[in-house]
Amino acid sequence: HSQARTLTMTDTKTQIGRDSRDHLFVQPRLTRRGMATSEKISSSTSGQLRALMKKHKTPDDAAAAFAESHERDTKTQFYPLISDLFEIIGYHSETSRLGVNYQRWDAAVWVDETAIPIEIKSPTEERELSTKAIRQALENKVISLSRGGIDTRREVTSLIVGFALPAERSEMANLIDDIYNAYQFSIGVIAIKSLGKLAMLALGRDEMIEPKQLQELRGFLDV
Repeated sequence: HSQARTLTMTDTKTQIGRDSRDHLFVQPRLTRRGMATSEKISSSTSGQLRALMKKHKTPDDAAAAFAESHERDTKTQFYPLISDLFEIIGYHSETSRLGVNYQRWDAAVWVDETAIPIEIKSPTEERELSTKAIRQALENKVISLSRGGIDTRREVTSLIVGFALPAERSEMANLIDDIYNAYQFSIGVIAIKSLGKLAMLALGRDEMIEPKQLQELRGFLDV
């Protein structure tokens, strides 16, 4: 992959006008997946993805069908699914254990040895993500740094994964920028369709999102 492409989301030295949030809509940079962890995955998730890839003509159509098939998932179904998808993509992921006080996050994904906390919203909790999820992702980051429980760093993002992004994203975008400007904490947002499409690219082309990009994601991942 070309080294000439730079991350839109890291260009923070230029003050962008309040009405422009283009820097928060991030295209994934893909690299070879190499030694992946997908062999550990339950056959049901990878099997469903492969079946949809065969059935539909384009990755977009297959990813949309995957998302639609999970639109009634409860948290007990949806949370493990998110970890499964990250594992298929090539990153170790675990859901948190209920009742463990310092584990306020719903799951975590590891890049190298560094954990990224994940706030998950199942479609039965919140069909479209909102600023509430962003505030919880910020809280996850603060708690993980202050109380421990997972090995993370200040500059590593705090992720949100949900069913769908809102049609009007300016409120979420403004809050993501405000949090970064005030605290230098990055918040990354991924919808299930985008995560599913990344998993299909991993299965079909043996490609994954670059580790550095996932680790530093700020804004909405647009796959």
